[in-house]
Amino acid sequence: LVAGSNPILTWPNASLLKKALSRLDFLAVIDPFMTETARLADLVLPCATFLGENEFWDSAHLSSEPRLGLAPKTCNLQGLPTNWELWKEIAQRMGYGDSFPWKTDKDAMNFRLSPMELTIDDLKNRPDGYVYHHWRPKKYQLEGFRTPSGRVEVYSEELERYGHAPLPVYEEPAESPVSAPHLATTYPLVLTTGARTLGYLHSRFRNVPSLLKRSPEPFVEINPITANEYGIKAGETVIVESPRGKIRVKVKLSPGILPRVISIPHGWGHGNANILTDDTRLDPITGFPADRSLLARITKNGKSGRSAKKAQE
Repeated sequence: LVAGSNPILTWPNASLLKKALSRLDFLAVIDPFMTETARLADLVLPCATFLGENEFWDSAHLSSEPRLGLAPKTCNLQGLPTNWELWKEIAQRMGYGDSFPWKTDKDAMNFRLSPMELTIDDLKNRPDGYVYHHWRPKKYQLEGFRTPSGRVEVYSEELERYGHAPLPVYEEPAESPVSAPHLATTYPLVLTTGARTLGYLHSRFRNVPSLLKRSPEPFVEINPITANEYGIKAGETVIVESPRGKIRVKVKLSPGILPRVISIPHGWGHGNANILTDDTRLDPITGFPADRSLLARITKNGKSGRSAKKAQE
């Protein structure tokens, strides 16, 4: 069951993931839109968007002053249940109804607010939110830092205990012209993915007309020097290929990116950057995939012209 996510666009090696999801005995997706992942599902359960349900908003991850607010329901979309209503119904059908004893989402939210002696109505009357923990400057002077020693740890004994380098060290990416020179003869460019496009959030909001006017399609960012070597012009459609797969995107020239490096934003259904990314090489500490340093090549219309061949040699 997939909810609140579109992994075909946001997880690495999308082609392999698509094969894996297609081999499941059953796949259900909860989403208000027919996403790339939803198209693979046996069952799609449409739900209300954020405009059709009540949601908490917590600023703790955005600022030093934790503030809890309410994003209230603004409209009623007939026939579309909220996420909470869907989960409650699924729990009841599967025999876990006791875990959802509340009649409405408001009852459930009031239950969550009860330790703070607040209700949804209280939050509605406080549009600026409720500050539930006051910021104290230089708190570390009294309480220390959240490390085993309570101090700033340049040398981390905790990382060392798990077999990692205790000091920051540079490690060459597993897929680069230096670490994989044999692969770089075929894929001579360094690809970085995951750049954010202003107005979009991961794979969200690309169906909003006003935002699409500002950024209507995916692109590959290339330094003019590299583009000239390949005989590529701004706005031209090219094929970007890695050992995992290939996509078609338009060229955007940018002097701010290094020559021999190309960048593709993520989150697009067509021109999906995660078709190119790798799911096997993960950061040993965080488990994060290597989305920022990969090898790739560019061809024009599926063929390498003289300029492209010369640039790859």
